[in-house]
Amino acid sequence: MPPKKKGDGKKKKKSDKPAWMTEEMYELSQNLPKLQEFWSGDIKDTKGKAGDKPLPTISRTQAGLFIWQTIFPNNKVALEKRQECIKLGVVEASVKVMATQKPADMVSAAGILTAMASTFDASRQVMMDTKPAIIPQLLAGLTNHESAPLKAGICALLRVLAGNEDTRPRLWRALRDWDWSPLVQCLQMQDMSQLGGRNAAHDAMQAVDSLCSVPAGEMGTGACNKLIAHGGVEAVVGVLQDRLSHPMARAYGLSVLNQVMRRSSAEVCERVVVGSGGLKPLISLLDHPVVPLIYKSHA
Repeated sequence: MPPKKKGDGKKKKKSDKPAWMTEEMYELSQNLPKLQEFWSGDIKDTKGKAGDKPLPTISRTQAGLFIWQTIFPNNKVALEKRQECIKLGVVEASVKVMATQKPADMVSAAGILTAMASTFDASRQVMMDTKPAIIPQLLAGLTNHESAPLKAGICALLRVLAGNEDTRPRLWRALRDWDWSPLVQCLQMQDMSQLGGRNAAHDAMQAVDSLCSVPAGEMGTGACNKLIAHGGVEAVVGVLQDRLSHPMARAYGLSVLNQVMRRSSAEVCERVVVGSGGLKPLISLLDHPVVPLIYKSHA
């Protein structure tokens, strides 16, 4: 028999540290309290314990990326990290970062807020109550910046706000008098998939669907009218026609067109079916293997 190898026979646990990252940087990337200091700008101390190397100094942009990376996965560990973020004030800090209107930082801020707001009702409430108000910052980001990753991040957060009853009315009050052209443009970004454009189109479509589908009150009709007024009908038909579109973006598009045609005049219906060429993609989606049956019923 060959001689036994030395050791206890236990396999060493593989480290999650990337090969290019130093031990000190990796330790910092897992230290949420310290990352929050860099993220908020309230840096207390970067010195380690006696005999240890001092922690690296990083930018706000790096800190935001590390926090977003830590809480993004849909697993138990990330959920615990999100709960820790509530105690550390990461939500409030992220709202203030959005107000800086610096695209590189806003991308991470939007990602952090989306993860937090989609998980905890309390986080949404904190986000909505923190000053300066978050919704005007999101709309300004769509209007003033051309960054595809930023638009994708903002659309994801708008999807969360539009999809929850506690935030939808406040979102609509801001959107009621806003020019929807930047939002309609996001519906046409599916060809920029590597930069997040496909996700932007999907999330923007879901947000529009949530607003247009409100059955009672003026919100649903008002959202449909805003979409029509800013060329949104043609953009929605374009999503249905484009083979690059996310299947669920097409599904939400069917729902949006259904709401528009139910609430509009015969002239608008003709514009959808004939003028915009909407009939052919509507029929083609009836046997789509991914689009859910409930959305096919809208066709």
